[in-house]
Amino acid sequence: MNVSRTSVAVLLAAATLLALVWHVSPPVTPPLYDGLGLPPEPYRYLNPPPALKHGNKTPSSTSLSVPVSGGESSFESAATNENPPQAQLILQPNAVRLPAGTKWIAIVVRPVPALPAPQDGNLDGNAYRFALTSNSGTLLALGKGTTSVALRGTGARGSPIIEQYTGGHWIRLKTGIYLGIAIYVANVKSLGDFALVLPGKATGASGGTALNGFLPLLVIGVLIVGLTTAGLLLIRLGRQSTPPARDA
Repeated sequence: MNVSRTSVAVLLAAATLLALVWHVSPPVTPPLYDGLGLPPEPYRYLNPPPALKHGNKTPSSTSLSVPVSGGESSFESAATNENPPQAQLILQPNAVRLPAGTKWIAIVVRPVPALPAPQDGNLDGNAYRFALTSNSGTLLALGKGTTSVALRGTGARGSPIIEQYTGGHWIRLKTGIYLGIAIYVANVKSLGDFALVLPGKATGASGGTALNGFLPLLVIGVLIVGLTTAGLLLIRLGRQSTPPARDA
């Protein structure tokens, strides 16, 4: 086999690997935070399953005070302290309705004790409460700007959906995922209590192994190794096929 045919074979192999990554990877959404650390730390449960109580750490909360000027809210993001964060609120400009006289707003994101179980599946991790208040202590409503809620999954097998608990019911939201890590995001019209729900028969269980969340990373790692090996092979074959230089 000459170098040209080998190159074609290598390119076909690379294309196959790329297709495999595309097939197993979830839909892509923009990154939601900076400083992605690998590997992710284990999921922190507020009420861990019995099998995961040993070594479980308490999930974090976050609060952020943001000054307001000109009667309009700016872009803001508040995330819990895990790596990566388990819950995050993203406010685009003008995402908050500001009553007259508002000088600052407080963003609070915290895990909450178990809410009534959803009827369409099982909770995947903690439920989180997202709230905005003004300097007067008034709960603030959302405005015309986009507001997004992001939640990290436990890595349990399946495709969880962000749901909002409101009016005594769980309501499904259109959910996207950030490639390479089990972080899910949904645009919301109001704040309150949100959780990831694994669709299926409700059993009251939550959590699971972390393998599913690492699968895209594993496949990407295989792709990198495969392409590196292919490149080294092409270099070696190229050197072997080059005739030695003759003396004049």
